[in-house]
Amino acid sequence: MINTTLKKIIIYYFSGTGNAFAVSNWIKQVAEEQQINIELKNISKLSSRKEIVVDDNSLVGIVSPTHGFNFPPIMFPVDLPSNWISIHPGLKGNVVRSIFQKRELQTKVFANQILTGKRNFKALWDLIQDLAITPVSVLYYLAGRFVLAKSFIASSKCNNCNLCVRECPVNAIKIIDNKPYWTFNCESCMRCMNRCPQRAIETAHGYIIGLFLIVNFFIIKWIYHLTGIDKFLNGLPVLVNKLISMVLYTLVVIIFIKLTYRLQHYLLRFKFYENLIVYTSLTRYPFWRRYKPPRLK
Repeated sequence: MINTTLKKIIIYYFSGTGNAFAVSNWIKQVAEEQQINIELKNISKLSSRKEIVVDDNSLVGIVSPTHGFNFPPIMFPVDLPSNWISIHPGLKGNVVRSIFQKRELQTKVFANQILTGKRNFKALWDLIQDLAITPVSVLYYLAGRFVLAKSFIASSKCNNCNLCVRECPVNAIKIIDNKPYWTFNCESCMRCMNRCPQRAIETAHGYIIGLFLIVNFFIIKWIYHLTGIDKFLNGLPVLVNKLISMVLYTLVVIIFIKLTYRLQHYLLRFKFYENLIVYTSLTRYPFWRRYKPPRLK
């Protein structure tokens, strides 16, 4: 039975490479089959996010990717293929299509339940798991938002088409010294790397590894020696010691990235340095596939 009190659905979505957009469209198809007025709104295209007026008897939904597994358990998780190719190669096309087919059916069943006034508590089953892996989720977020998002570079293949600048959903890419430069606004959504027609955008894995080695073996030890904070930490309970050490380490890494990334961007003008960075990047090699979601029907 159709929920006759529901006049309109508004889906706000944020999508880097197309996964969240696909989920939004599946919900839209179900709503249109039930003759319910539905509107999809791209969050990155909104001129103002502060004054959003929702009519009575309207249902509002949010569809978004996540850093670090699922949303809180009030949400419905749709596990589409990971597009985080800074960490792993993109999946093969047949695997991606297979996962999309399964998730499309799952999403449409969920949408039909909600739009007919039923309830779905599937996300509650993930509550225990989500609580257990919260520290891992936080690390995923920090790594994606503040570390890997500052590891992108444009190689000499870049032809200055500026597609990455125009299509960045959060306007995080600027042109500095005639090359794309990723600011800390970057959400690591992977749109730029996956859509670059020249395949010029790479993740500087060598830079990240070198940075962590320098922080681990030199910077942190120097800070501890200079401030004597290690003696203070040793007098604290083990759990508190580990927590403060992790926070301190994270702050040092973020500050060090901020200081060195601009320097690296400058050094990329020199061929030797560019070759060093590009050839120590896994994303430059053919086996490291880009992520391509299936075209929507």
